[in-house]
Amino acid sequence: MYILVIFAFLGEISGETYFYCQEKRNLTLSCGKSAAKDNKIVWYAARESLETFHLIDCPSESTAECSSEDTQHNLNPKCVSDGLLFFALQRGGMFACGTIPDENESKTRPLFSNVTHCQHYNFFIVAIINQTAENNVFVNSAKKLETDCTIEDGKNITLVCEFQMRKPGQISVMYWIRSTNRSECLFSVSFLPPLSYNTHCCVDEKIKNRVLNNTVLDEKKVENQLTILNVTDSDNGTYLCVVNAWSEGKHVWRVASKVYLQKRKKPTPSFYYMPVYATTGVIVGIIFIIGLACLISKKKIKLQGTPSAHHARDQGATEMPGDECSPYAMSFRNDIQCNEMPYSLVTRSFEGPNGASTMTSSSTASGIVSANEIHTVYVLANK
Repeated sequence: MYILVIFAFLGEISGETYFYCQEKRNLTLSCGKSAAKDNKIVWYAARESLETFHLIDCPSESTAECSSEDTQHNLNPKCVSDGLLFFALQRGGMFACGTIPDENESKTRPLFSNVTHCQHYNFFIVAIINQTAENNVFVNSAKKLETDCTIEDGKNITLVCEFQMRKPGQISVMYWIRSTNRSECLFSVSFLPPLSYNTHCCVDEKIKNRVLNNTVLDEKKVENQLTILNVTDSDNGTYLCVVNAWSEGKHVWRVASKVYLQKRKKPTPSFYYMPVYATTGVIVGIIFIIGLACLISKKKIKLQGTPSAHHARDQGATEMPGDECSPYAMSFRNDIQCNEMPYSLVTRSFEGPNGASTMTSSSTASGIVSANEIHTVYVLANK
């Protein structure tokens, strides 16, 4: 069963790092057709330290066999179009490609410590998985290899990688690689004394400023903690801790840790999640209060435009003993020509507007007054 994980597709030479992880099988590395239009493409292979490079001489004829300065590696790739074809690649390694305007430039060797080289060469980390060779070099870990992690925006996250060698003092290199649509080397450490950091891959300066490293090393066991500060959407992806050891003339690889990181949004305050019935009750309460306020306001307006139910008694009128009616004004209308008020149930005379005397008939003593005997009198009202 073949396992092939390709984390990027190369289109142009733009100073990128690409990671291939597979079992022993054929492999083609492409430097990009657009890069070969005007300039010659030159290929390099790293030595056992995976830090220094030597030239791979690839003839211009298609499918011609390439030669290497370092014959002991016995890579023997074939030239294909804009890339290299490896047959049954057994040990993997680090490769680089770039374009040069003339043959003299091909003598330049890529350096990870050179910022210009990191911008103009493409690098390929090729990990060939061989379980037998891996078990001979590394102690199997009982800890879970894969981890899912979700973190809030703006928080920090710490990635942990642990592995153990069977022999003390083993030459090895560890990489932290983030994979999305393209690969990105976040950090590297070489355990060839003295320890060296970020000397085996090109790390972007922006990433360097957001990454903290803590490495604990004894004779055989290594524990590394990589902290990423202020996580954002751009940090989503798969994080791989990849270890390479040089053993018996070949590279032995192990994926020691794999973390799936997904950033989540900041939590919504709890009051946004009020139950539906509570929300409905609040809305109904607001509508009730508004309706009640409108009703009260309407009542006030109506009362202001309605005559008063109580008016001042005419102090000059006399009540009849035993009569339940009192001489109250029945209306409050001001006549346009004179200020008058009509009254009823009057038991004594008044002077009308023209000085005439008006009085009820004496036949009203019985308390029963016919409609014809009820007269209307007028009294002057103060303005």
